[in-house]
Amino acid sequence: MQHELLAAAGHALGDRLTIGATWSIADADLALALMRLVHNGDPVPPQLVAAAQATWARPSVQTYLRHAASAAAVAAHA
Repeated sequence: MQHELLAAAGHALGDRLTIGATWSIADADLALALMRLVHNGDPVPPQLVAAAQATWARPSVQTYLRHAASAAAVAAHA
């Protein structure tokens, strides 16, 4: 499954940091999948890591990640 994800991501991104001409929610979805691999220490091509990190750095994505982490912390203590 990992090989297929990386192949599809490489094909979709090409040499860009976004799937299309401009950033979209699809880029966030792909970045979440890629960052799971990166954080688990799986080999991910540098171009895909760069695209995922670029999306990860977006203020809107950081806001979502903080919200998700906060919700998970509240749920863990419920």
